Amino acid sequence: MTDPDFVDIFDPDPDFVEIVTMLRAPDRLEPCMCAAADEIERLTTERDEARREVLNSMHPDLRKSHAAARGWDCFKEDGNG
Repeated sequence: MTDPDFVDIFDPDPDFVEIVTMLRAPDRLEPCMCAAADEIERLTTERDEARREVLNSMHPDLRKSHAAARGWDCFKEDGNG
């Protein structure tokens, strides 16, 4: 009998297993793509917030050049960066 408190460090993360299962199931592909899109949007928002924090900690005269050097489009004309 297996000890219920035993943790197998080589056992994959259950969340990862669920995503892999969804990717492999043709009837579940659309929900998985939606979940992936949601996660991409969440991570993009988090990344943009982190970039703004970095830039806001700098001298205002250096912000644009720093962003440009890193390829960050934080100063787009439409304001969505």
